[in-house]
Amino acid sequence: RVRASPPPMAKRKGAPGRSKLSAEDGRAVIAARLRKDMSAMFELPTVPPTVPPAPQPAAFRGTLFAYQRRSLARMLEIEGGTTFTVQIGVRSETFVPKGGVVADTVGMGKTAQLIALLLARPPARDD
Repeated sequence: RVRASPPPMAKRKGAPGRSKLSAEDGRAVIAARLRKDMSAMFELPTVPPTVPPAPQPAAFRGTLFAYQRRSLARMLEIEGGTTFTVQIGVRSETFVPKGGVVADTVGMGKTAQLIALLLARPPARDD
């Protein structure tokens, strides 16, 4: 989460001990507060380290890291239809997710996680 601190207060001339924000600094403070409020509202749930890692699919060529196998375990739960409770601000919300977003940073192996998911739950064949 990005935390923005407000700019330092500018001293107003002629009024000892009192300070006033310039219009530009005031806009910066408002923008920082808005970013903080928005990030709290739209904070995405993460896979906690307490989630047991899923076994690596036998057909997967390569090695998944533990965090990728935990992510795979969570994606398999979602595919199977499960209920999650997420803390949003001061209240909890319970929901049954449909689909999801893998939003790791660049280079963390999102493609490998999704290939592992497809290999772990292959589509049913219409023989």
